[in-house]
Amino acid sequence: MTLGQVMQAASAFAIVQGAFGWLVDNYPRLANWNACARRIASLMMSLDGLERAEQSNKLGRIKRGEAAGGAMLSLNNLSVSLDDGTAVVKETKVVIESGERVLVAGESGSGKSTLVRAIAGLWSWGGGSVNIHADRRLFMLPQRPYVPTGTLRRAVAYPGAADRWTLDKIKAALDKVGLDYLNDKIEDDAPWDQTLSGGEKQRLAFARLLLHSPDIIVLDEATSALDEKSQDKMMEMIVHELPKVTIISVAHRAELEAFHSRKITLERREGGAKLVSDIDLVQRKRRRNLLARFMGRRRAVPKRSTTLSKAALPETKK
Repeated sequence: MTLGQVMQAASAFAIVQGAFGWLVDNYPRLANWNACARRIASLMMSLDGLERAEQSNKLGRIKRGEAAGGAMLSLNNLSVSLDDGTAVVKETKVVIESGERVLVAGESGSGKSTLVRAIAGLWSWGGGSVNIHADRRLFMLPQRPYVPTGTLRRAVAYPGAADRWTLDKIKAALDKVGLDYLNDKIEDDAPWDQTLSGGEKQRLAFARLLLHSPDIIVLDEATSALDEKSQDKMMEMIVHELPKVTIISVAHRAELEAFHSRKITLERREGGAKLVSDIDLVQRKRRRNLLARFMGRRRAVPKRSTTLSKAALPETKK
């Protein structure tokens, strides 16, 4: 082979090698493009479904008004349905006074989360009305809090402006929810939605409550990513820092009953879930105190000796 033929063969090999390596070099870009296309397609399908539901005359709308009397919130014949007309919750009547802490319970699929979304104004299909006291602010904490891009300060202040609160107030809020180790990163611009764990995101959402100080709080499994001890600390902190706030929460953990004064139970039935019970809760802390006193009394009672004295022993014949 001449030198020219060798050079041509080398050049051809380099071209073939580059062609085979294109897929490897561009695979991350293709994966990113595929993920973006899927998200856009899912968004367009959701928007089309929303538009069809808005144009449909078969679906009713939940009305929103002002609560009468001294009630903080009231549900009048509230029925909640899906965008296809399927009934989820049917004819619910509830009146919640200011400062009450109401726990919404029920088996999975009974419509608890859909009900609280309707109360928060995030779900409009159904019937009846949701009435809230005039000039009262409602704040909702979902199971997976939204964390915007940008600085941590913006994430804590969401949905308010990042400069609405001073750094000292934001640091104090982070301290109270157990995120004090992030105080040095408040001004850092990072992908916090990917950096923070599920439990840290839920703690961050509780820090938002302290900053915004709303009148009504709607908790939708807002402590599901926390362990029981951390959950108790978050609820105790809210009760202590916002003693007059009205709370409506959805949860499956029985331990949360200790932080609520009232419990309503939904039961799934054919044609939509119904409210089957509405009871006042006895604070579990009182029961714990009674148990502690009982155990203390038991400890105070001296134990009977199991050893016999020599006088009590029978004499043995020699």
